[in-house]
Amino acid sequence: MIWDPPENVWLLDLASDNAEKSVASGASRQCDEAGENVTFLDTKQSALVKLNFSLNAKDIMLRYRQIGTRTPTLSVSPDLKSVAYDASTVSLEQPATADIRAIPLSGDNGQRVGAIRWKADLSSLFYIVEDRSSRVESMRIMDINKGETSAIRLPSGFEFWDGGFLDGDRGFLLFMRRPLSAEGPRPGTVFVCAGGSAGCRPVLGSVDEFSMNERGYFGAVTLSYRDPRVRYASDSFVFPDKYVVRIMNADGFPIIRQEFPGRLTTAMKVHVSPSNGLLINWETVCQMANSICWSIEVVEFSDNPGSSTHRKRH
Repeated sequence: MIWDPPENVWLLDLASDNAEKSVASGASRQCDEAGENVTFLDTKQSALVKLNFSLNAKDIMLRYRQIGTRTPTLSVSPDLKSVAYDASTVSLEQPATADIRAIPLSGDNGQRVGAIRWKADLSSLFYIVEDRSSRVESMRIMDINKGETSAIRLPSGFEFWDGGFLDGDRGFLLFMRRPLSAEGPRPGTVFVCAGGSAGCRPVLGSVDEFSMNERGYFGAVTLSYRDPRVRYASDSFVFPDKYVVRIMNADGFPIIRQEFPGRLTTAMKVHVSPSNGLLINWETVCQMANSICWSIEVVEFSDNPGSSTHRKRH
């Protein structure tokens, strides 16, 4: 299982007691299904690189040339054989292997491409486009085999932060926030969206951290304050009274709810696995060492509320 703190990607072997190890980080990270390889952008080489964990070997998949000042927008498919990219931010050089398929994406006039997400079965991808003048976002869904693109409207007044496909033809789960304020990002809302004109409906609000899988489960963290006003009363981080962690399905049905004390806990994140697994990691102030310590809890859950097993490691 992999997660991405600001500077590193970590690989955890949950089937054994092997120590975690940090691997090179960069944008456009994608792990293959077997968990043997991960891709990332090496900005120093202007290259998309594949790292094999067991061999600790890096191979250049392709090189690119940045266009303008915007960060290159690329996304690698789950099988690591296709690359979708914003043609206005990057030009791809000849791939190192002929097996790599390049898929250029673009918006209409005055629009730019943001996040790109693949469906696990490789049949589709979606990408977010933003109008530069109005800052209004919409979603484009591409049928990979047909090359056809359709569009759906996103909830008004929100910006896309994360999300992905649901399996089958069930639509999408999206985590969206109100536009950034002077105090920083506000808590967001999880929406379930269907294609066509069916639109989106909210599932859970007041969400600070989010993760999901295509099976329709998502994890959410809420920073809870007795007086919400104190959260933005300081220029520095204000410890919440507690962190509330939830596992829910796309219908809003609760599976797990767990609370953690907020005192001295500086961050808490959730990572939902492709199967029914949840990894919770959090950072706390270690008073003895006067530094930041981190902890991990692994939860395996089922559809039945309260039915879960926990494993904890530090």
